[in-house]
Amino acid sequence: GIVQPAYTIKPRKNNRLRMIVRKKFSWKNYPELETFLVANRAEYLRHSALNYTTQQKNYNNELTVRLIELASKHGYIFDEKGFNFVIVRDRIRCFYKSFVQSRKKQGVIVGYAARRAGLIDKDELQKIATSKNRIILPAASNKKKKKNSSKTKKARTM
Repeated sequence: GIVQPAYTIKPRKNNRLRMIVRKKFSWKNYPELETFLVANRAEYLRHSALNYTTQQKNYNNELTVRLIELASKHGYIFDEKGFNFVIVRDRIRCFYKSFVQSRKKQGVIVGYAARRAGLIDKDELQKIATSKNRIILPAASNKKKKKNSSKTKKARTM
């Protein structure tokens, strides 16, 4: 099926569209999408502590919808031969899973593993479960800024 409706897709700055194919897929090849995922990592990991609850499912679906919208805005098209909504959502999950595994190797426990380890109590879980989903859309980067600037990117909540 169609991952993104054609009317939502805007051409890139060079007036071309860029197909996202599943073979050898990597988020780093789509910097606007990778930046979006990094900006939303903390919230994703908070929800992952809920471990397959309705709240986590709703957040993951909403995050996937927003990422697909962002892809369209930046002229990226998910190849419908290799992607559908569920596969895009799974690729997002794999992105965060890689981060969790990397942090684990560094001795830092995050997400559901933190819950399993008893690092998140029932009150905190209840707070996560009842909080409103927060999805961050990073501000467009200004390429004229100095490369060595230590200022953080501004972000706005959608």
